[in-house]
Amino acid sequence: MELMVAVSAEFGVRSEQLAHAWNVGEDGPRVAVARPVTPADHYNASELLGQAVIVLGSLAGGVTANAIYDLLRRLLKRNARGRELYFQKTEKPDGTSIIEVRLSDDGPTDRP
Repeated sequence: MELMVAVSAEFGVRSEQLAHAWNVGEDGPRVAVARPVTPADHYNASELLGQAVIVLGSLAGGVTANAIYDLLRRLLKRNARGRELYFQKTEKPDGTSIIEVRLSDDGPTDRP
């Protein structure tokens, strides 16, 4: 099973950087292997324009969405500049699952 992750351009991160950070981390490779993709190569590019996109392949059995969100939160926390991360999972009619990661509309928070 594969899961696509689309990270908003607000984070200032490229697909290659995100996939690398996921794959060299301690927990990421235990959950899945990340590979960068160009949305135009396999997906509706207009939906994901300007976003860093990776595909998490070979997902480990029993991995929950919350576990994936937590790993993404750790990877992207520095790029959030004190703003909250917002996750939205969408199931497309063709069976593709996409987790979109955006920053909240609110300004920086006091939370670490």
